[in-house]
Amino acid sequence: MGVWGINIFDDDLAMDIRDEYNNSTKIGLSAQEATSLIVEKFEDEMQDPDESHVIWLSLAAIQMESCTLLDVVKERALDIISSESDLERWLSDPDHYTGRKIILEQLKKQLLQSRPSL
Repeated sequence: MGVWGINIFDDDLAMDIRDEYNNSTKIGLSAQEATSLIVEKFEDEMQDPDESHVIWLSLAAIQMESCTLLDVVKERALDIISSESDLERWLSDPDHYTGRKIILEQLKKQLLQSRPSL
């Protein structure tokens, strides 16, 4: 998997999550069903802290944009942002660290303003 920038979807895994979620909902799965499918399908990635952060943050962004934000996804993403644990992988590059922190704060603000759908 590759990462080419600081934005949520500047990551191959995040793009895979977005595609999987969108494809699942297009065939009629609910937000809960699509989320469960992703958690199951990406079980190995969920064991790695960096990759699990990508999964939860991208799911939160996707669901927020599609007005299907689940409470559990929102809370997981907010926990990751508040703990700053996602920022650890950016420590070696101060510019990327600062930029990623700004991106995460913007996502946090949007998530706090969003009403969960279920």
